[in-house]
This record gives sequence, C-alpha cells and structure tokens, in this order.
Amino acid sequence: MKIDTNAENLKNYKKYLRIQEKVEIFLKKQSYLKTDLPILSPALIPESYMEVFETEHRFLDKSQKLYLAPTPELFMKRLLAYGVGSCYYLSKSFRNGELPSDLHSPEFVILEYYKVGADHMDIAEELLKMLQYIAKGKKIKYQGKKISLSKWEKITVAEAFKKYSGINEKELFDHKLFINKAREKGYVVYNSSSERSESRSS
Repeated sequence: MKIDTNAENLKNYKKYLRIQEKVEIFLKKQSYLKTDLPILSPALIPESYMEVFETEHRFLDKSQKLYLAPTPELFMKRLLAYGVGSCYYLSKSFRNGELPSDLHSPEFVILEYYKVGADHMDIAEELLKMLQYIAKGKKIKYQGKKISLSKWEKITVAEAFKKYSGINEKELFDHKLFINKAREKGYVVYNSSSERSESRSS
C-alpha cells in the first residue's frame, strides 16, 4: 500500500478533521451516543462477498484467532439490543481484497449510525440535514460538477435503474433478462458456478 505525504495531503487532512468535527457536533445535537468499539473481533457477521484481515493473539502456549472488523455493525446492533438507544461509530474499519486506488483503501474511516424509532426515509432526511450542516449552504463539487444539497431525489431502486440505465422493472427482477440486458450494454458475462460480470468500458 503506497502512502504519499505532501502539502496537498496535509490540506485535505485538515479539511477531513473539520468535517469529522461537524459530523460529531451534528449527531450530538440529535442525541446520538458516540460508541468506541473493538477493532479486533473473535467473530464476524458472515458476509461471503467481503474479505477480511485475519490475525492471531498469542499468550504463552495459548492462541486465539482474531479479525480486523470490516464494519462496526455487529457491535452496534448488540448495543441496540441492550437498549443503548440511537448511536453512531466514526472510526476505522478494514477490508481485504480492495482494489488499490485513490478512492479505495484496505484501512478506512467509516461513519455508521442507527436511530431508534426511525425508518429509512427518516434516516435519509437526517443525512441530508447533516450534509447541509457540513456544507453551510455551499454546493459540493464532485468530479467537476457542483451538487446542490437543497433536497434529495426520492426514487425506488427500480425507478433508478429505469432512469439511469434504461432497464425496466421486469428486466431488473428477471435474472435471464437482466443478464441479456447487461450484454446489450457492453458488459462481458462469464458463466460459471458463481456467475460474475465485469465492465468492458466505463
């Protein structure tokens, strides 16, 4: 893993610290409890698509297999079950097998939060308010485009596929039709025991 240290990174790091501080202030105002969770875990939620880092704790002639947590979900849901209330985690997680790039790292900071008595749309609205609080009325620039945070576009997954890829609901939920549509769009589909597809062009 390549680590670059330069003036631009220092500038971005200071920006990251300001954003992190605003996130914590916002969540505290919403009565979320900050959690400090283990990074090493003897067990993980079984997720076959996610590769993890494995290590071992040794003491004299005893040893125990441990894993670097790829997500705080396991510990946070335990806390919720014990009645801790709305809570959040803002710290490190680890995922093996990540493609090395400027946008992916095997070691990264994750924000995960749970609100008691709320559904996914409530969380979506609160996330928008958080982003608005961080931006303070300014537009976020991403890949050369300015993004307005005045409101969310609320659409279903099926509507999103229809709007942005031209795949209708019938094709989306029919495996064979979906694979055929992927081929039409220039994706190469490999047939094996576990079917996978990869992009031929971006």
